[in-house]
Amino acid sequence: MKHLLCAITCAATLMLVAACSKESPLDESRTHYRYDVVTYTGSDAATGRATFELVGRDVAPSVTLRGNVKVDSSMKVLQRVLLRYDFARDDETSSVRDIKVYGVTRIITDSLRFATVPLNRYAMHPVKMRSAWRTGDFINLHCMVEHTGKARRFMLLIDDATRNQDTVHCYLHHDLLADTAYFWRECYASFNVGNVWKRTGCKTMRVHINDENLGAKCYDFDRK
Repeated sequence: MKHLLCAITCAATLMLVAACSKESPLDESRTHYRYDVVTYTGSDAATGRATFELVGRDVAPSVTLRGNVKVDSSMKVLQRVLLRYDFARDDETSSVRDIKVYGVTRIITDSLRFATVPLNRYAMHPVKMRSAWRTGDFINLHCMVEHTGKARRFMLLIDDATRNQDTVHCYLHHDLLADTAYFWRECYASFNVGNVWKRTGCKTMRVHINDENLGAKCYDFDRK
């Protein structure tokens, strides 16, 4: 847990501009594409090929995806992205697969954070949840958020009092930091919770969210 604390700059403000940017128009002539939240692992300047790591749901093994796509030079390795693609060939048993890439969109990428003040002092402005799922060490969220045109905070905070319990409680801290919201738009986020999830005593991670859509106020992720 100390390593996690040292790795986090708690004063950082996360920006949703890239994470919630609109997708480029779909190629309507294609029907065999898919979306996955993956990790960008680098590019080869000589070949123009970028690589991504796809981790399946829960404990499924990871797959390396390779595709000829120009990634923005500001993209950092380990950035989580929403990848729109399909497979170049049918080789389902391979751990390295060539893909055709149709879109790469950065999403909110962060690690589980410690609260620096009591949890009830952190804003939990509402979101409209679409889905929440775990892939390996990551908890991923797809939701709608109110667009303000300004920066906001969007973090996953651990309740430190529960970190040694079977069920670890975490809270989505969402603060608009603005007086005016204009409309709702899609947002994706991915949080690395591995330092807590890998603890042998952790059986369930419960994520509390102020959700206006699905009605659930928390989502449980159980160790398989």
